[in-house]
Amino acid sequence: IGVFILSILFKIMHWTGGNIFFISSLIGIFIVYFFRFYNKNEKKYTDVLKFSCLTTFVILMNLISLHIIKKEFGLIFQLLFIVLLLDFIIKDFRLKKSNSSI
Repeated sequence: IGVFILSILFKIMHWTGGNIFFISSLIGIFIVYFFRFYNKNEKKYTDVLKFSCLTTFVILMNLISLHIIKKEFGLIFQLLFIVLLLDFIIKDFRLKKSNSSI
């Protein structure tokens, strides 16, 4: 994640190699998370949702940064992120509700 943040700095400052650094850091994050997801024994709904959110983010950010698609396609990731966030909130609410009834 630190490399990704550094690559964003390179992109913002328009330094040489910013695009390559940005794309390679996104692909690196995806590869690490893919193997983490693949090696997980029990894949829950939230795990699949997180993986699809990350995959969408990596693909869209690479295509947007290379100016292949417009920025508006980033809404796809934002919608997936909102679904993921709502899933976390609902699960947390249910957990607190079940703990308070005990």
